[in-house]
Amino acid sequence: MERKKLLILLEGVVMAALAMALSFVPNPPNIDIALGVLPIVVYSLRRGLKMGLIIGLLYGILPILIGTAFVLTPVQAILEYPVANLVLGFSGLFSARFLSQLRTKNTRGAIQSLTFAILIAVFLKYSAHFMAGIIFWSKYVQWGLSPVVYSAVVNCGSMIINMIIATLILSIILKKSSGIFLAK
Repeated sequence: MERKKLLILLEGVVMAALAMALSFVPNPPNIDIALGVLPIVVYSLRRGLKMGLIIGLLYGILPILIGTAFVLTPVQAILEYPVANLVLGFSGLFSARFLSQLRTKNTRGAIQSLTFAILIAVFLKYSAHFMAGIIFWSKYVQWGLSPVVYSAVVNCGSMIINMIIATLILSIILKKSSGIFLAK
């Protein structure tokens, strides 16, 4: 493997580890504040779709490997960890446009691309959690709701909160230190 490819992969491994570390920040009950989204989106925008998907997958496998995943069944574990985090890499779909806008100092356009990247990534992540909620978590439903409604309430609430948090934090970083998004 040539040196540049190795450095790109190493950068991704560091971002996956950072995402994992951020996942240990405590959450309020029934809300998943997924700060691990931040480094995966940054990496995906820096390096593109393929590398974003690879590192999203790595980030999804890490909780299973280190024993922090909450596993009901093997299929549930795959859906809620590798799949739900792999799809964060789809933010890399916006990489070329985002980087072009960033290089031409089109901050408004870059923030729009960043926002779309976050929206698609977080939407896909919580779609996986929504399906898992219906299929695997139905016996834990609260408030007398059906599994579909309960999963929608919990996961849509978490999705919206994460979209807002990620957009705010990454927009601030973009305005203050846009170089963090530019790959060398």
